Amino acid sequence: MAGTLSNKGLLLTPEDDPTIQLGQLGGDPNNPGASAPVTSPFANTNPTLAGGAAGITRQDYGGAIAASGKQFPFNAKYAAYDQALQRAIANAGFDRTNALSSLDVGYKNTTAEAERQNQLAQTALTNRMSSQGLGFSGIKLGAAGDLTGDYNRYVGNLGQQYAGGVANTENQYGRSLGDIAAQREGLYAQQAEEERQARLEAARQAAEAKARQDEANRQYQLQQQMIAQQNAQYAQQQQWQQQQMAAMRMPSNPGIGITIPQYGVGEGASWGDVGNVIAGLPMSILTQLYSVPNLPDDLRTAVRKRIVDMNTPSSPNYYPQPVGYNDRPYGFDQGGVAL
Repeated sequence: MAGTLSNKGLLLTPEDDPTIQLGQLGGDPNNPGASAPVTSPFANTNPTLAGGAAGITRQDYGGAIAASGKQFPFNAKYAAYDQALQRAIANAGFDRTNALSSLDVGYKNTTAEAERQNQLAQTALTNRMSSQGLGFSGIKLGAAGDLTGDYNRYVGNLGQQYAGGVANTENQYGRSLGDIAAQREGLYAQQAEEERQARLEAARQAAEAKARQDEANRQYQLQQQMIAQQNAQYAQQQQWQQQQMAAMRMPSNPGIGITIPQYGVGEGASWGDVGNVIAGLPMSILTQLYSVPNLPDDLRTAVRKRIVDMNTPSSPNYYPQPVGYNDRPYGFDQGGVAL
């Protein structure tokens, strides 16, 4: 019975079962009626490669990959942060290796299976054509060409998926390392900023400490100046007091002799000696002393105050005897000679 050509150029006979699926190849050449139809295992079929990604183009991530390995002088704090990123770099490398390995294994297995299916289809076609006496016919050659075309298309698509899968894996790896490189650069920038702020803070604290020390030194100098001024004023006051006390003393005067034995004042005593015992002198001695012509003003004033005090009835030192009463046998003449 004459056969017809399928839309792929493969010879089909009326007894062929159109429900037989792809892959049911071959048949018994001695019993053509029982033979399965020869169909192309790759007709209208696109390969599905795990991890494949047809149409993906590999991008240039060389700079990002190189940047991820850049060494930074991290301090202890940021070196600990960088350890996590180093593990992420290692993990990205493992993921890349595993993905490429899996993709490679899948590609090799799929292409090997496609080769096997193609050989089976070619063998089945040869057997079928030979059983019908068409082993060297143009029909057989055309059908074999169709099988080869389907196979090449299938393998070509498979190669595109494989190449795209490789490109996609490399792109993911490059993006991951680029992200990590950016994070590492960010860490170093953050570290540099923290160190800059620390330097500024240290400088500020040092400046404040210096300012406090300078102020303390200034206060100390002021205190020392005040102490020096107080000491100078005290010395001047002491000198002034000594000068005043010296001025108040009755100087020795060889031309005036004073003798008051009962009060401890001997011949030739100074005015200061007499001044020390004014409070204990009787009225008669005070009046005679007041009449001495060359008596120093300070001592004369003191004698006069004592006389007034003793002549005041309300005073506890009131002296009832009349002024000029000689209650003692001692007195002074105008020459200062003891009486």
